Amino acid sequence: MFSIGGHLMATRESEVGFVPREMFAQPKAFGSVHTVPAVADGVEESDWRFRAAVAQHLFAHAVNENLRMRGHHRGEFLAPFADVRSLSAGRMGRVLRGEQIATIADILFWGGHFPHVLKRLNEYLDWWVKEPERIREELEKREELEQRALRGQQDQRQWPGRPARRTP
Repeated sequence: MFSIGGHLMATRESEVGFVPREMFAQPKAFGSVHTVPAVADGVEESDWRFRAAVAQHLFAHAVNENLRMRGHHRGEFLAPFADVRSLSAGRMGRVLRGEQIATIADILFWGGHFPHVLKRLNEYLDWWVKEPERIREELEKREELEQRALRGQQDQRQWPGRPARRTP
């Protein structure tokens, strides 16, 4: 990885300037583990490239899992689509290992065969969209608890020796 203008870039550039698997501390875990691998040094979890890599990792894992459950190998499964260049076993291998960016066409192709692929992506995207809302709600709750604590301290100062009022 290297930095351009404060932005972390992959050592091997892809069509969008980063390689998804390089966003993770353990690139070889891409698409092969159920959980999200740890973020690589120097990469922020809020970076759109990391989030894109997570989405592609979850997509790749779901595809690999579905192939495995059905007893298929990627090349064998893709053989009927040999005339479609974008569905070559080599390219799909690079996409599913995170060496190359997945396209919407890739996601919809695999999702058409394995609906779980789309479900897994939907869960992540839904969580991502709702994350700022959850953070805001958590901060509001903390602020409310701090305000209650301050009111309790003020009650103690006004009435020394008397226990602070408890508010539900």
